[in-house]
Amino acid sequence: HEKFKSFKGSLDKIGYTIKYEEDVILLDPRNKKLGGRLIINLEKLNLTIKKLNLKTSNTKEYYNLSYKLSIPQNNMNKLKNKIFANECNFEELNAIDFKKGCFVGQEITARIKIRNKLKRRLFALKIDSGKVMPDNLIKFNEKEVGRILIDNPFPFAIVKTIDPDIKEFLNKKLVCGSSKIELIKPDWIKL
Repeated sequence: HEKFKSFKGSLDKIGYTIKYEEDVILLDPRNKKLGGRLIINLEKLNLTIKKLNLKTSNTKEYYNLSYKLSIPQNNMNKLKNKIFANECNFEELNAIDFKKGCFVGQEITARIKIRNKLKRRLFALKIDSGKVMPDNLIKFNEKEVGRILIDNPFPFAIVKTIDPDIKEFLNKKLVCGSSKIELIKPDWIKL
């Protein structure tokens, strides 16, 4: 992120794109903390990284950062047909354009927003003890509040945000089978 801001013509604005020679450099449109991205021909990659004095990060470091920011990147196929774009926090991650149509689920996604009917959200999980499996139920005070959608190495769950207790259970240990878990609430999610 800081390196991106140092390029001539760049702006500190998510998704902002600049051109370097014939290549594209952009600030990640989901979250600035994910840093800049370089779209380039693979044959020129190493030379451009060296020329621009860029730092690359290893995949594990990048996925850990993404997970801590509650942005799923691994095992996304486990979300297929189980969750709507709004519930995946795609509006906050700049992945939905309500002015442009047509995408799969567009009518339902728009209806959820217009009618203010967002009832569930995707959250990263911190596992304090035990292990979780997809479809395991999550409970707070014996009441079901969500379920696991993605398990390890970066677990995510869909959680009921209309529950009046959500503000209370966001900061508490939850029960998932014999496991104890906590929700990771990023600062960019408004509840």
